[in-house]
Amino acid sequence: MRDLLLFAIACLCGIVSLTAQRVAQTPPSPLSIVRAGGIMHVFCARVDVNFNGTQDDGDARATWVQIDPSTLQPLRSYTFPWAEVTASRMGISETAKLLFVGVDNTVEQFSLESQERIGVVYNGLVFAVSSTLDGSAIYVSQRPSYTDPGSVVQVTLATGDTVVYQAGTNPQQSGRFLTSTNAQGLLVLSEGDFGQPTGVFDIWKESVLGAGLTSHAVGATPNHFCVSGDSAYITVNGSHWIVVINLFTTEAVDTILVGTSGYDGPRESVVNNGRLYVSTFTGDVRVFDISTGRRVGSITLDAKPEGIAINGTDLWVTRAFVAGGYSAERNVAVYDLTQAVSVNDDPFVINTPKAIIASTNRVVLPRDFHNQITITAIDGRRTDAQIVDSGSNTIDISSLTHGVYVVSDGTSAITLMR
Repeated sequence: MRDLLLFAIACLCGIVSLTAQRVAQTPPSPLSIVRAGGIMHVFCARVDVNFNGTQDDGDARATWVQIDPSTLQPLRSYTFPWAEVTASRMGISETAKLLFVGVDNTVEQFSLESQERIGVVYNGLVFAVSSTLDGSAIYVSQRPSYTDPGSVVQVTLATGDTVVYQAGTNPQQSGRFLTSTNAQGLLVLSEGDFGQPTGVFDIWKESVLGAGLTSHAVGATPNHFCVSGDSAYITVNGSHWIVVINLFTTEAVDTILVGTSGYDGPRESVVNNGRLYVSTFTGDVRVFDISTGRRVGSITLDAKPEGIAINGTDLWVTRAFVAGGYSAERNVAVYDLTQAVSVNDDPFVINTPKAIIASTNRVVLPRDFHNQITITAIDGRRTDAQIVDSGSNTIDISSLTHGVYVVSDGTSAITLMR
């Protein structure tokens, strides 16, 4: 838990800007990028310019490109048939050297090394795919409609046995997790209803008694999660924040405000050396210090980025769509993170406690809030704060249920755990 500064305050900090050092060539619409087997795997979505379902002039099939990270040259490429391909959500097992990807209403298996197609391992609804570390099982996210709850089907490949996990509306991503205490299970992220704060992050934690479920409302249209150590970082596109979940305690412990707005929200994130890198449709990657929650860096692109990955000291960012629009772009920008310098302390940054943990019905805010104070719940519910004593910045929170909130006056903000 930590203090959070809105974009207006973050801009007063010394922001580090980087320019692309190199560019890796790809087909149009690169959506995701994964480092596996010592090389970079870039997955490009199908481009259907007029959305008619037929391949016309100017359209492109989905493609999987393997790139040498040292030379940025393509090693090999696989072009999928004209089909719906889950280019942004596929399952990879480095141990078994396998790739699992949705192609229309099937899941196909490939060699991760040679790109050889092995065959179909599942038939049914497919919206996203993930894999166990050893490649013995896959998880298939299913979306029956845009408004009804979905599910995630676990498929044991050797036997065909299945286990169904209930999910929220529009299940977007799933993945296995293992904590430092050897607690493990399945994570499922569901977008919820479009434009509504109904996104859900489910933690199915396994024990000798079975899989216990902990669900967190995370806001409007969550898009992606990454796991680092015992923490999951959920990128919530419509709410313009990152929700941090402790996977050991299964509790929400923080909310980091990204500072975007409208339809230019955060897309994906990755953690490296204590920093969180977040791609946004504003056309940049925003860098946050995890220990303080403060924005400390900015990387500007001339395109809308989507997928993001770290290889050594390089940051790889897909150029998915044209700046200011949604036509397909191409190529991956590569940035040398060693060129970033430390941000000096700035006199405009106000030192505040790392946490406000409320144990009573009244809370004294750590600094002056000059405008009307609002309190926003993590599921998007907003209310005006009841000020008890303006002189001491004391507010009444007796009406709040247990949870994580953002307290803001429109220019600065801080998180509150009730």
